[in-house]
Amino acid sequence: MAAIQPMIKNVPAALQGLFTILALSIALLSSGVAALAQQDADVTVIVKAKSKPAVLPTLLVMCDLACDWKLDGEDKGRIAEGGSAKVKVESGQHMVEAITENGVDQMRQPCTVKPAGQTMVSIELLPVVWARLVAEQKAREEEVQAQAAKEQAERHLAVRQEREAGARANCTG
Repeated sequence: MAAIQPMIKNVPAALQGLFTILALSIALLSSGVAALAQQDADVTVIVKAKSKPAVLPTLLVMCDLACDWKLDGEDKGRIAEGGSAKVKVESGQHMVEAITENGVDQMRQPCTVKPAGQTMVSIELLPVVWARLVAEQKAREEEVQAQAAKEQAERHLAVRQEREAGARANCTG
């Protein structure tokens, strides 16, 4: 109102009231338009929809022998002979490792878990155990053969030395 007073000084008295109302109306309209313009420019509406929690796929690990198993280097427990274990995992590449109960034999198998549903991995430790046992048996047989060959060579050497010693004795006597 104080800003309007100097403007209406030179206006005739009869029009001063009308001029005041007009000035106030213009001021209100200006502020309303400015507020509306500001509201349109600065208002952001964020709508957050509640989403269902993501369901992780399942990895089913089966093993022919009793074993301890790991997933990506993390112990997951024991699987009974011919048994299985299930675990929820992220989809993508993983490494499954199975170790026999005695800790001697192991197998590592990479797998790709599908984004949904169940992915199966079958670990077969029996062929690994058999391969080791066959290799150990072969090594024992080779060792026995080597020992027998050594003993035979020593016997031949002893017989030859006896013959040579006898031949020398016959020559000198």
